[in-house]
Amino acid sequence: MRTRISIVQVWKRRIHDWRIEKRCQSSITEVSISAVGFDSSSSSSSLNDQLVSELQPHFERQEPLLLRGAVSEAPALELWKSFDYWQSKVGQEMAKVEIGGSYASTGGSDGESSTAEIPVEGYLQYLKLFQERHGKSVSPDMELPASEEMVYMAQNDLFQNLYEDIILPDFCQDESNRVGIGRLYSVMLWLGPHSSVSPMHNDPLDNLFMQYVGRKRVLLFPPDTQVYAGHNGQQSNTSPIEPEPENESLIKQQYPLFDQTTGVSCEVGPGDALYIPSKWYHYVKSLDIAASVNIWWR
Repeated sequence: MRTRISIVQVWKRRIHDWRIEKRCQSSITEVSISAVGFDSSSSSSSLNDQLVSELQPHFERQEPLLLRGAVSEAPALELWKSFDYWQSKVGQEMAKVEIGGSYASTGGSDGESSTAEIPVEGYLQYLKLFQERHGKSVSPDMELPASEEMVYMAQNDLFQNLYEDIILPDFCQDESNRVGIGRLYSVMLWLGPHSSVSPMHNDPLDNLFMQYVGRKRVLLFPPDTQVYAGHNGQQSNTSPIEPEPENESLIKQQYPLFDQTTGVSCEVGPGDALYIPSKWYHYVKSLDIAASVNIWWR
């Protein structure tokens, strides 16, 4: 059952030092993901046509694709930078937040998170305080204090008042585009501070991840990557290990194929969209205070 919490309760538990760039490169082979640049001056219809044209072959092959500038004309790119705008549009709405650990954790023990429901205006206050104390972005030498507890407004249904701010591609709702059967399942909002993480997991549906504020680093691994297969509590789609484990030597003993795992990586910035095929494992880390939307469709 979700509980209401005050904003003063939002940090008490330790989070990992996520120096993913350094530790992953020493353990996992990565290659650049295919990227396509879009002309932001094009009309909405031509942008959609180009999006479908570029995405369709990757959809058929079930391969990831980074679409730079695909949603760069969305009003959210400017509007969502403002805490005041969030307050005016959705400040009184209730949102699910994950406190400590990651959004896929359950319970409240060490290394895991608890779930709560708070007003968005309370979460905005948390983000402001976090920014004052730790800045807007990750720095190479940054190490959050052991007393800092991450709070992530992860995987909430997009508020109705914000739909007009984003670009919702036609192909996810129109079978004639031939990118799936045009069945839209969910439109989800992700808002959080830098260093917040979505752990290694996969989804049963195809995913278009759209970045509107800040940057995120994404690691992706094919569905047949056995080293990440497994169960994590009640989250059957979540890997029991991470790409940068705290005890790397122990992980290598338990999972001998860890060093042989080959993934792809990219940095997703404002206006970019990333296609994540069904069942592909992915790990996401925020490099800035960031706002993202993803759609799941078939």
